[in-house]
Amino acid sequence: MRSKNLIFSVILFLLWFMILFSHGHQEARWKGRIENEDGYKIIKNPNQPMFGEVVFDLEKVNVLGEEKNENDIFALIWEVQADAQGNVYVSDIKDRRIKKFSSEGEYLDDIGQIGQGPGEFQSARNIYVDDKTGDFYVSDFMKVHQYNQNGVFQKTVSINRIFHTFFVDIDQSFWARTSYMDETGQGEAFEKISPQGKLAKRIHKFSPQALGSTKPSGEGEVTAVAGPKHGYEQELIVSRIDEKTFLWALSYEYEMNVVDIEGNLLFKVQKQEFPEGFSGKEKDEYVYDIFSKSGYFLYQSRFSEDPVVIKNGLFYTVIRDPETDIQHVKIYRIKNWSLIKKDISY
Repeated sequence: MRSKNLIFSVILFLLWFMILFSHGHQEARWKGRIENEDGYKIIKNPNQPMFGEVVFDLEKVNVLGEEKNENDIFALIWEVQADAQGNVYVSDIKDRRIKKFSSEGEYLDDIGQIGQGPGEFQSARNIYVDDKTGDFYVSDFMKVHQYNQNGVFQKTVSINRIFHTFFVDIDQSFWARTSYMDETGQGEAFEKISPQGKLAKRIHKFSPQALGSTKPSGEGEVTAVAGPKHGYEQELIVSRIDEKTFLWALSYEYEMNVVDIEGNLLFKVQKQEFPEGFSGKEKDEYVYDIFSKSGYFLYQSRFSEDPVVIKNGLFYTVIRDPETDIQHVKIYRIKNWSLIKKDISY
């Protein structure tokens, strides 16, 4: 397997849907435990999911980037996102623009262009879509551009740090994985940034150079703890649960930290893990652990293609044609999506 129980996969699913599948397993009970520590709770999950493995029944509905029309061709895809209506947004880091497609796969528009003016890109990277307003945001090194649902430029927020994955909360503040460089060195951090682009709170500071040690670096900040497993590098992962709740974790410590809109720790989610080495015979598949919003390990799922977005019953992935070396966005309908129910808690 390509990624056996990597926490990176876990975080993606927390972002995508955090659900409960109903497959006639109502008699199943969660077998973990809850502990309290320093005013917050720790959800300790067992190694096995509550409802076993879930299989998504996928039906291909669209492929973006296949047409001969030059508007449909991607130079280098950085990120894919979808809005509540099913429109697809693809950031092309080489062409420095956003390509928008309808829910039917029809090319609609190019948004932005190379430049340094209002709404223009030096490097179109990560995208966040606000499903309530229809507005979408694009990170561009030390700036974030905001557009309305029609692709009309609204404003640019300048930020004195590089944004990677980011989200927007109910107060229009940004929650982001950022790159920093200061007197203590350089690395990444999970930070809350004000609507004006100022640092509101640093939730966690992560220095890749500090792997293998725990070192305080100021109030509320801790550098990375453990060395990487399976030969992979340690990575800071961040996610949005809802507009008032966010999450961060380190990729090889199976512990997710859930914080409120003020950046205060609400609870931690852990899962019993048994490290496995690689035999060299792993299949080309992706393994994901699926948790509820409350932190309970519900399901495990496997895919032959790595999903970049799962939303509103659709599964999106990016592939590269081995013959043409051209990237495509493949979209599948999840035929058994109607089996999904809301979150559970104990």
